[in-house]
Amino acid sequence: MFSVGSVSAGALLGILIGAYINHLLAKSRSREDIKHQNFIKASADLREAFATELVSLSPHNVEEVDAYTFLEAAFAKHQKAITLFRPYLDTTKQKEFDMAWYEYYCQDGDQNIPFLEQYSSHIGSHSNYLESCKQAVARINKILSFSGT
Repeated sequence: MFSVGSVSAGALLGILIGAYINHLLAKSRSREDIKHQNFIKASADLREAFATELVSLSPHNVEEVDAYTFLEAAFAKHQKAITLFRPYLDTTKQKEFDMAWYEYYCQDGDQNIPFLEQYSSHIGSHSNYLESCKQAVARINKILSFSGT
């Protein structure tokens, strides 16, 4: 067997293989760390997109706020945040996340028709400001639950 000084070829090969495996594991950990950091950033961006609405629809402010009127201006911002956050979830969570979004944004039973009027305090069972605000806050919190908060 070949040897250099007191190190054999087998030992040298073992050292090289060990170093290579360590290198692969370090790369894998680095990718996972980057992926996790990206998820944390996307989560923060999602929460930030809904922050103003959560504060404004809180029970302390509802007497002046019609949820429909207030949310109507924010839906485009919310939709953008949803679109940017969604890829950070696995397939199963994406489906649940989509359902939470549809419940918040769309008409019951139809995921393609926005139904912002569900938050109006002037129609159906949403006969007062407090009820429509509570419903909006609950649905926003359901969406935000996917961000790890």
